[in-house]
Formats: sequence, structure tokens, C-alpha cells
Amino acid sequence: MFKLVIVMEKLICQIKEQAMHIEWATINLAWITWTWAMFSSVITWGLGVIGAITLIWFNIERALTARKERELLKNKNNGQEK
Repeated sequence: MFKLVIVMEKLICQIKEQAMHIEWATINLAWITWTWAMFSSVITWGLGVIGAITLIWFNIERALTARKERELLKNKNNGQEK
């Protein structure tokens, strides 16, 4: 029983070390990716794409709102004429 506890403790220590190494590798990968993005034009293009999508979305929303208001106004005017 005592040997099983020792083996389990060693296994837990190995898992913790591996987790620490995975965390370290992930942080380094994130740093390398961010550095590459900063030195390339990825950030500029990414912001441009996000801005373009936002403007398109805004215009579509505005057109849908205007259409809805025209329909409501048309329905209101048709109701008054009767």
C-alpha cells in the first residue's frame, strides 16, 4: 500500500511537470505568434477586414430599419384612408 502511494505521488509530480512544460510552450508560442503578427502586416489587414465587415453590417442594419419604418408608415397611412 505504501509503495502504491509513492508511485502515485511520483506520477502526480510528473503530470504537474508536464503541465508546466505545456503551459510554458503555449506562452512561448503565443509570444512568437504575436511578434510575427506585429512585424508583418497581419494586424493591419485584420483590422481592415474587421472595419469593413462592421461598416457593411451597419449599412445593412440601417437599410433594414428604414424599410421597416417605411412599411409601418405605409400601413399607418393605409389605415387612415379607409
